[in-house]
Amino acid sequence: MTSPLASLACIVLATHASRGDAPTESSSTPPPLAELPVEPVPGLDPIPGLEPVPGLDSPAQANAQSPPVSSPAGSVAPSSSPAFPSASEVLSGSARMTAAYLHLDDDNPFGMEDDALSTLVIRGIANAPVRPWLAMELNYFVELGRVPGFGGGDGTFTTAATAQSAYRSPLLTWSGWSQGTVRGAIGVDRFVLRMERGDARLSVGRFPITLTTSTLITPNDFFAPFGATAVNRIYKPGVDGARFEYALRPFLTLDVMGVLGNDEQGDPTWTDSALLASLNLVAGGYEIRVVGGKVSRMWIAGASIQGSAGPVHLHAEGHVSARDQDSNGRLDAKPWGGKLAAGPSLSWPWKNLSVGVEYAYLSDGGATPADYLEVQADRAPDALPYLGRHYLSSFVGADLIPVLNLSAIGLFNVEDASGLSGVSLKYNAADEVDILLGAFAPWGAPSSTPDPLTPSFVQVGSEFGDAPLTVYVETRAFF
Repeated sequence: MTSPLASLACIVLATHASRGDAPTESSSTPPPLAELPVEPVPGLDPIPGLEPVPGLDSPAQANAQSPPVSSPAGSVAPSSSPAFPSASEVLSGSARMTAAYLHLDDDNPFGMEDDALSTLVIRGIANAPVRPWLAMELNYFVELGRVPGFGGGDGTFTTAATAQSAYRSPLLTWSGWSQGTVRGAIGVDRFVLRMERGDARLSVGRFPITLTTSTLITPNDFFAPFGATAVNRIYKPGVDGARFEYALRPFLTLDVMGVLGNDEQGDPTWTDSALLASLNLVAGGYEIRVVGGKVSRMWIAGASIQGSAGPVHLHAEGHVSARDQDSNGRLDAKPWGGKLAAGPSLSWPWKNLSVGVEYAYLSDGGATPADYLEVQADRAPDALPYLGRHYLSSFVGADLIPVLNLSAIGLFNVEDASGLSGVSLKYNAADEVDILLGAFAPWGAPSSTPDPLTPSFVQVGSEFGDAPLTVYVETRAFF
């Protein structure tokens, strides 16, 4: 059965081909660095290397979200016969190959053995103007891979096919092969129509939505958020909805978002849908956002701020929440909670060196490791993948030579003294070809079976104590 999305894509591209436009030289887009989910702050250099460390104003960022509406978009009179670009300017793509080895302690109480992961993801992308006021973006993917039997690759090596989100309809992903730990899929990661008139812009379809300013732990990233150890952040998973942006005045924008949610069976439901509104203000060199509304099974009100004070870049974000399991206006017995993340970062021209630290507080986390299983079972859809309450994190990045970047991160659970560190080398092997080599090393108290008579009873030692030691290599090519 032919997908309606594919049919529409073919009609639009066929329309372009029938115009018979003379081909023009395609502009080469450099390989994206890690993706910062907010607009860049001028003067802050990009942090190279490991993907959880943010890049600033890279092509990946432009691919992840559209710039805010802050000036009239329709000041130029539309032409009656627009000049469509050639196919080489409309079509692009990428290929990503990842292999990882995951090592577990031999005496772990789960009986798990070392395992491996391998993934191949090929993307085809089309960005095309349909009318002077209307543009379309398509992002299809084909994926084939093997995942570890214990799921150790989820979060760190998330792909379009494995992204878990209540806001992504399963109808746009087709599983072509699933046998044991090997699986293959084809699907739509983005399919969005963007319409601009004057000071207004409307986006409808599947596209990414990011409201965060933080680097590793991102409380205000409500839709398919990245984990702190996510290796590849070039393409943030798209969600299904509509977004309306309107410039009320220069540097002040109204932003309204509605995102369709799905239950565990994949059926659309109001319970897991989201409706948010925000005001975005740029003043005094700082970007300020106030946001409120409904997300999956929860009502929220929050804010974020980021900007620079001399060489120091400051950012903070957070929200208070009220749990409403049925989304009917009747709050749960213990509804109130909140999340917060904040920290500074600094950068220097020498070697493009950048360092930063962050603190995060998550009210719904466990006070002790004994609470972690309950926290995990009670976690709302698209919640951040952390089990504790208090976290410290840090990152550093530098160019060793122009084509070789080094970066590292650290994530520390203050409650149970466990953590995770990661290091990555990124080599620009050729024009639009990158090779990454990295590793993640955990520490902390491991789980145990304190009673030999009940070996099935496992006592959790810490959040990261049972995480695997991971070594990975990844190649990326953009065309």
